[in-house]
Amino acid sequence: MLANKNAYNTEIPEIETLQKISYDEITKPLQDYVSRYRSCFIRSQQIKYFEAIEKGLLSNLDRKSIEPIALSFLGEKEVRGAQQFFTRSKGWDEALRNCYKEQLANQLTGTDGF
Repeated sequence: MLANKNAYNTEIPEIETLQKISYDEITKPLQDYVSRYRSCFIRSQQIKYFEAIEKGLLSNLDRKSIEPIALSFLGEKEVRGAQQFFTRSKGWDEALRNCYKEQLANQLTGTDGF
């Protein structure tokens, strides 16, 4: 195992604890996270694909590429659409990056600095 004991910082939870997060415990924070970026997309389909990819990356899937994620979270009919979203859609990645930078800057310039 990579980290059995956490002697260097007692405030960081043990890895075992992090692995016991249930679906219900992660759903609301994930929805809140995705909602921060809704303004970066033009169409509702784009939001759906973005949300599915975020869920897939946090899931226990063996392969975390577009096809297995789309199959698991969207269904077989949505695989092509998810692939096209990442290969043909323009500007959403830059919009996401700018939105993230703005959120980070707001946190870092807050009264307590983070």
